[in-house]
Amino acid sequence: MDEVNKNELMEQYLLGQLTGELLAAFEEKLASDAAFRQEVALEKAILKNLRKVGRQEWALKLENFHQEMESAGAEETPVIPLKRPIASEDKFYSKKVFFAIAATIVLLLLATIILITINNKTNPQSIFVAYYEPYPSVEQVTRNLPNNIVTERTKAFGFYNNGNYSEAIKSFNSILANGEDEVVLFYLGNAYLSANKPQEAENTFISYLHKYKEFEVESKWYLGLSYLKQEKVKQARQLLDALAKQNNDYSHKATALLESLGEAT
Repeated sequence: MDEVNKNELMEQYLLGQLTGELLAAFEEKLASDAAFRQEVALEKAILKNLRKVGRQEWALKLENFHQEMESAGAEETPVIPLKRPIASEDKFYSKKVFFAIAATIVLLLLATIILITINNKTNPQSIFVAYYEPYPSVEQVTRNLPNNIVTERTKAFGFYNNGNYSEAIKSFNSILANGEDEVVLFYLGNAYLSANKPQEAENTFISYLHKYKEFEVESKWYLGLSYLKQEKVKQARQLLDALAKQNNDYSHKATALLESLGEAT
């Protein structure tokens, strides 16, 4: 992936325009390459700021345009020498056409901005990118655990913290093969989602919610994102709507995400 191609792919990914094999390859690199993830995060921040500046610039342009129209309305239309004198009704007609054309241009520009905004809001992939962040690792309690389990947990969470989600998945599954572990199961779901395996993440979070409670709210949030990543918009909306109506740490996020999907709660 050369530098020019990489930047173009990052922009397409952040705009939700990558599909098929390109999307799969991009997200595989994103899951396995910590430096690449930092580049994408930086590009995401730059794109967000550009959009903000762009909106401000459009607002300023429209304000200046309105002021120019008001000034044009207050001043006399310049007289252009013709073969015959310009009648007053001709002047009026010229101004009328000018303002009609100007108003049409403004409406077209506003319509374009609105359409772009709506398209960005309702694209599930773009929304997922905007809202997804891996759940932060917490210090693991290891007292009274066999040394081999302590070592495996330390290694597994080391992989997770370093963004090596493929190895984290292997280690988490190895731990779970030796017995149930609520914390590990929750983080396994996060590792799957970060590694671009949303179906596996969905199955893991559903399994967690059938058995455990400690990370119940968090699991519902990430399950909703797993649905969104797979463009299962109906399931995502139902789950996030329930979260938004509760008083929890994710209710505001869920409300904002639903509004991005075009359905305020």
